[in-house]
Amino acid sequence: MNLKMLLAPATLLFAALSVRAQNTPNWNNKSCAVVLTYDDAIDVDLDNVVPALDSFHLKGTFYLIGSSPAIDRRLNEWRHAAAEGHELGNHALFHPCDGSMPGRSFVTPDNDLSKYTVSRAEKEIRVNNTLLKAIDGKQLRTFAYPCGDRKIGDSMFYNGLRNDFAGARGVNGGLQTAVQVDLDNIECYAINGQSADYMIDLVNKAIQSHTLLVFLFHGVGGGHNLNVSLDAHSRLLHFLKQHEREIWNAPMVDIAEYIRKVQQGPGQNNKALYEAPLGVEAYTYRKSFPIDVARTLDTIKMMGFTEMEGGGGRMAPEEFRRLCDQRGIGIPAIGAGYDELVRSPDSIVDKARILGAKYVMCAWIPHANGVLTFENAKQAAEDFNRIGKILKEHGLTFCYHAHGYEFQPYEGGTLLDFLFQHTDPQYVSFEMDIMWIWFGGGDPVGLLKKYGDRWKLMHLKDLRKGAPKNKTGLTGPENDVPLGMGELDIPAILKEARKVGIRHYFIEDESDHVNEQVPQSIAYLKGLKA
Repeated sequence: MNLKMLLAPATLLFAALSVRAQNTPNWNNKSCAVVLTYDDAIDVDLDNVVPALDSFHLKGTFYLIGSSPAIDRRLNEWRHAAAEGHELGNHALFHPCDGSMPGRSFVTPDNDLSKYTVSRAEKEIRVNNTLLKAIDGKQLRTFAYPCGDRKIGDSMFYNGLRNDFAGARGVNGGLQTAVQVDLDNIECYAINGQSADYMIDLVNKAIQSHTLLVFLFHGVGGGHNLNVSLDAHSRLLHFLKQHEREIWNAPMVDIAEYIRKVQQGPGQNNKALYEAPLGVEAYTYRKSFPIDVARTLDTIKMMGFTEMEGGGGRMAPEEFRRLCDQRGIGIPAIGAGYDELVRSPDSIVDKARILGAKYVMCAWIPHANGVLTFENAKQAAEDFNRIGKILKEHGLTFCYHAHGYEFQPYEGGTLLDFLFQHTDPQYVSFEMDIMWIWFGGGDPVGLLKKYGDRWKLMHLKDLRKGAPKNKTGLTGPENDVPLGMGELDIPAILKEARKVGIRHYFIEDESDHVNEQVPQSIAYLKGLKA
């Protein structure tokens, strides 16, 4: 299984998704659950891993490729591993991967998932189930997507296999409560060269957040180009054993069955509040994009983002679009500076067209001394109407991103009210940054109700509890906290945003702890129930 395209820099994976403990059940009377999974049916599984697990009385799930030579040569050893309580999971008969994706030169024509039919995929996976049952005598097990690929064309091929398995493991990283887990795509952390400290840190975060942590290993001490050292693996097992009072370690099939019972429990509300595509504002990764655009996009993809607001900085828009397309990341909106929009709106039109954007956002009105004046707002309204008309003629929607400094009083209202009232709804729409609205003294829910569908886009972020507020539109990075941990009533905002028809939401994190906070914000959004 080749995951190189999915592995982001190690520093970007140190974060864990945290959620509030009161929203999570106990994991078999433990603080968290940890599943150890090993892919591809290779010799080191039997030579290194099974003996190590058995020595600590820990259990693992081995996702076996039925055609692997290590199955034929060592059938009795796999049978013995299953008898010791390890799960033999299904990794398909021939491990087909989508050869049309970038970086897939290793895929042979015979095993190219993009050339499969759904029927063929189902049949081969069921044949592998028959083989595995002949080895371990068990009917129920879990599945793991080869290369993390879930689609054949536009079809999710696992849909017809749900009744054959307790669940299916994916490749995207994340920690989740039992209620949050998608049993069709269980999240995991893929390990390739990371240290024991990194893995133990993930376990500690799972303990603290009462979540499920799944590790995905290939080679352990060699045997695969994706590898973890024997020492790092051993230190992880030592830690799990030392903390077994807090950690439920079990095969994936047992964990999946437990999760299913929790999710089917009486009165369980499984309807998600947040159902829009998961989007991110490119400014969130302002420090990593200049270093390596492609790897930063890999991280964005791995976290589950499918939309981004931003334009690639100094990289040519054609190249940035190509990199995003390769990773399935759409760009519904881009940002543009006020002066550039005034001077050269046509250049913005060209850039938006290349990137495939439908919205152009301006986030700042020039003003002096931290105070927006009436003259500033009046000039901006005139400019916005002119710019918005040009953009509309090219099929684009102009949005002004309110930033909190617009709450200067004006004629019984504010200068933000003035901007709404003196811009043409045909040409000018708005993006709500919920944190800056709150910071400036506004009420996000009230403004959504007041101006309805003139709000087209939304930035999602939260303000530290007790942080001082003003009307400058400026505050320190320490005041930007993960969603759900600050002052804003995120559920109420999302409910009203859905009512007014906002379709694109972008998590924006301006803190100095993006790698930790963004996954926490994602977990919070996924955990919200309608």
